[in-house]
Amino acid sequence: MPPKEWLTGLHEAREREAGVPVEPSRKAYAFGLYMDALKEFEDEAARRPAGKKPYQQRWTRYDLERKLEVARDRQQVLETELADARRQQVELDTTVAGLHRQLETAREAGTQDLRRRNEWQQRQLEAASAFVRDLEHRLRGSEQQREEMARTTGHLEAEIRVLQGQVARLIEEAEPARHEREPALTAVMAGRAEGNGDRGAGAGQRDGRGSGGRTYSPSTGTTGTLYRKPPYFTVWRLIGFLLAATALVAGLYLSLAPYQDLRAYQRAQPCVTTVEDATTADCISQETGRVAQKDAYEEGSKDQKKTVYKLVVERASGSFEAFEVDGEVYSAAQEGSAAALKTWHGRVIEIAVGEEVFELAPMGVDFAWRIGLAWAGLGLLLWSLLGDRRFGRFYGLSVFRVAGWGWIGYSFWLFAEEGMGRGSVDLVAVASAACFFLLGAWFLFLFSWSTRGPRSPLWRREGRIALRRRRRTPLGGIRRL
Repeated sequence: MPPKEWLTGLHEAREREAGVPVEPSRKAYAFGLYMDALKEFEDEAARRPAGKKPYQQRWTRYDLERKLEVARDRQQVLETELADARRQQVELDTTVAGLHRQLETAREAGTQDLRRRNEWQQRQLEAASAFVRDLEHRLRGSEQQREEMARTTGHLEAEIRVLQGQVARLIEEAEPARHEREPALTAVMAGRAEGNGDRGAGAGQRDGRGSGGRTYSPSTGTTGTLYRKPPYFTVWRLIGFLLAATALVAGLYLSLAPYQDLRAYQRAQPCVTTVEDATTADCISQETGRVAQKDAYEEGSKDQKKTVYKLVVERASGSFEAFEVDGEVYSAAQEGSAAALKTWHGRVIEIAVGEEVFELAPMGVDFAWRIGLAWAGLGLLLWSLLGDRRFGRFYGLSVFRVAGWGWIGYSFWLFAEEGMGRGSVDLVAVASAACFFLLGAWFLFLFSWSTRGPRSPLWRREGRIALRRRRRTPLGGIRRL
């Protein structure tokens, strides 16, 4: 039986021949086979006659050597694990020391922050105390001023009573002289009334005051006042003023939020957040949709027909929306083709199909009727302040001026719709707005013809009627006091 070194030499020769080391598992398997063969060989030698037992006890020695090698390998592994454990312990100690330092730092920072908060609260309390003291000082000053004003008011009331007594005495002293002069003054005024009645009545109406005056009747011995209702303060004018003020204030108040939203839309930048945030953030979001359907039809009268182009787009969320676009985008779009969409607060503001881009109007219908309400209120307010007293005139010749006012408002709306967008300005739309503005201005300021000829102002006709009545009855229109 060859010795154990023969097996080691066999493995080394195998490694030289193959060029790669023999696996440890194969070495262990070969050593096991060798030990089994050696044991059988020694058992067979033990059964031989005495004196013929070569290689006895060699298997035992080899087995012990093998166990010793295994024990040494195990010792090396344990030493390696022990070194790793010591290194990990050192790292753990370092980490614990760092955590202790961080804890101390956090405690110090918390203590300093608490101290700063206490100091800030103390300063706030001191400021509040100073404010309360100042309020108390002002309150005492206000009480003193109120008492001083009460004393001053008492003195003024006493002086007013004294002045009233003096005025009453002066009136009593001047009353006999006035009664002596009134007959002569009445005769003079009656002579002038024939020639100056019309001019006097017109002047009274033009400056907003009635043409009434105090007169004396010699036959009855009474004093009267000629009364005429001023044309400026009429029921229709008052109602129009109240409605106009209400419409103007309500329209401006309701238009504030849409106007702020429009200004934010003009300054908006592309969104850099998620899709969920883009529905509420003040930024322009982009998404890709799909053209689901396209349709074109004509509307309008026989002589003035207009072709309407519509696209039904499927958005990224799966919903379908219909949009009215121009002919270029309609021609470039095909069913199933991709459409690039830009949205503002979840509302589509721009559609791009291929190279064609169409910008939707950023100003919605809600903003249109609100600002239209304010514009109508402004027109009604101007009429109530500058128009005449007859409400029928507002629906008579003034209907053309109402149309002109509406056309001017519509032109302003077109200008705003083009100027407050984000894309290029459409010159055709600007020219149309300018035409509407000129037409409305012509109707509003230059349209003044009448089919029945020029009519005299209302105040002048009423003045003539009053003059004829005075001629028939010298004391007509005079009421007793």
